[in-house]
Amino acid sequence: MIGDPDQVTAVQDYFNYGQLNQTLLYQSKPNYIEVTNQEVSKGQALVEVSKYYGIPLAECFAIGDNYNDIPMVEAAGIGIAMGNAPRDLKTIADGQTASNEEEGASKAIRRYVIEGG
Repeated sequence: MIGDPDQVTAVQDYFNYGQLNQTLLYQSKPNYIEVTNQEVSKGQALVEVSKYYGIPLAECFAIGDNYNDIPMVEAAGIGIAMGNAPRDLKTIADGQTASNEEEGASKAIRRYVIEGG
């Protein structure tokens, strides 16, 4: 859903107080909300991929930069927040890296995967 920030906030408030028990909303930009079923998330996708390849979640690594990445970062054994991520994501992450514009993903991969932490 896309609109001006006030409209997006109003829609999010409406959904948060509604009876939509199977719906999740992620505000990824001031003017943008992603609407999904509560069973659909990047975290659930990581769980499914780890099962498929037989890799324990404790050995999985994830990097995120927005609200829709929170379930994935929480599920991973090592979850990293980009420098430009919202505070809510940084709070639950195991670590933090530089922003998207500062090559944060490659820096995190180098530090946590190649160099081992």
